[in-house]
Amino acid sequence: MKEINVYTQNLKKVFFLSIISFTCFLIGCNSETSAINRGHRWYDRGKFNNAVQTYSHALKINPSNPDAYYFRGLAKYKLQDIEGAEADFSMAIKLNPTHIGAYINRGHLFNQRNEFDKALSDCNKAIGLSPNEYRAYLVQAEVWFYKRDFDKSIADCNFVLKNNPQMAVAYRDRADAFYWKLNYSEATRDYLKAVELDQKDSFALNNLAWILATCEDEKIRDGKEALVFARKAVDIDPSFANLSTLAAAYAENRMFDEAVKIMKKIVSGEKDQKAQKEKYLKFFQSQKPIREKPVARGQI
Repeated sequence: MKEINVYTQNLKKVFFLSIISFTCFLIGCNSETSAINRGHRWYDRGKFNNAVQTYSHALKINPSNPDAYYFRGLAKYKLQDIEGAEADFSMAIKLNPTHIGAYINRGHLFNQRNEFDKALSDCNKAIGLSPNEYRAYLVQAEVWFYKRDFDKSIADCNFVLKNNPQMAVAYRDRADAFYWKLNYSEATRDYLKAVELDQKDSFALNNLAWILATCEDEKIRDGKEALVFARKAVDIDPSFANLSTLAAAYAENRMFDEAVKIMKKIVSGEKDQKAQKEKYLKFFQSQKPIREKPVARGQI
């Protein structure tokens, strides 16, 4: 559901580390610190292959540096090298059993692979080391969501929001759980708050639009608002999922020609859940909007 994004705030130290790096350049040194600093700069610029190579250079200088493994794991994740990222997080933990960031990020990877018990174990270790570490609770909330224990997911989001009331992703995750509990009013409220705090969150925009366009409760549906949010989501990310919601929003506004046009494009290119998309296409061709409850793991 989410990109890994925990503990990358360390990369914001680039400015200060660059001073160290420049000093090393002047005296001709090639320390692991300056190598890690260069890796941070590559990472911050989105040059993840270069970041991996530079962190690897730091590890040649000092093979026992847990942070170099950790940062390299983050870069590998960005390159979708999931196994490599897990190996690096595991090595960071082996070298430093109190490395909170490595536990959290490895837990996130385990959750993506449906290895929920391992994910919860890593979250518990991180929380044991730092009881108020909200990032661990965010990952744990996601694990509970995929295990369909929505009450526990909501409880973890509540904990995060108690201490971080401006955390947009926590509102979005809590909204996901409320939606699957068929508590549409609470879900809508939280999605609206998430969008208010982060107007670039295409997931929250898309999910909010989907509820407003397709909810079985007519008191929740709002076709005009659904179309506004669906268009914003597509502007940010024109994925098939977001386009599908846009089509549903058009259908809710009785703009079936537009809905059919979009859904035909999706059906011709979609491989996953193609049967479901074909069902939607038939609805729109019959001039019927979608009315639906939650139907798939983690997807609204």
